[in-house]
Amino acid sequence: MGGYMSSDVPAVSAKPGGGETVRATHNNNEGDKQTVLIPVDASKEAEIAFEWYVRHVHRPGNDVRIMHFGEIEYPSGKHYPDYAIPPEMWADKIAKAREHSNTVLDKYRQRVQQLQIDAHTSFELGRPGHSIVTQAKTLNASMIVMGTRGMGFLQRAMLGSVSNYVISHTSVPVTIVPRTTEV
Repeated sequence: MGGYMSSDVPAVSAKPGGGETVRATHNNNEGDKQTVLIPVDASKEAEIAFEWYVRHVHRPGNDVRIMHFGEIEYPSGKHYPDYAIPPEMWADKIAKAREHSNTVLDKYRQRVQQLQIDAHTSFELGRPGHSIVTQAKTLNASMIVMGTRGMGFLQRAMLGSVSNYVISHTSVPVTIVPRTTEV
């Protein structure tokens, strides 16, 4: 299951097909162009990973894709099989997820404008690990740069880890930036 919806968060300048591109003037060296996927959320760890990318990897001309992957919680219980969930409940959950994604991505849109970096921002609803792997393949990404929450063994075993999932399911090089990294 990819995602439910993709690339339609309103923003700075809309592109046909959805998503936003924040443009700035700079030299474009096409020979060094890489497509870099940077999955983000509202965490400090995601912010650290983005800043690490900017400081250590970014080159003018890179195709920078900042994406937020939102997951909608399914109502639980025997009274809510998938087919019995009222459409207005789904619409409300999707609207809230879109609003949250827009809030998360606004911070990155402002930051790339400050840094004068071309970047495309978008969101997708779906399981984050699977969605990141799918988007990396779709975009033919050269690299994925993401943060990690630094969960302990027990938390990782019980909850799973998005970064572990991505590393295990993609052929794209992945850089995991620990939350203790100084940028």
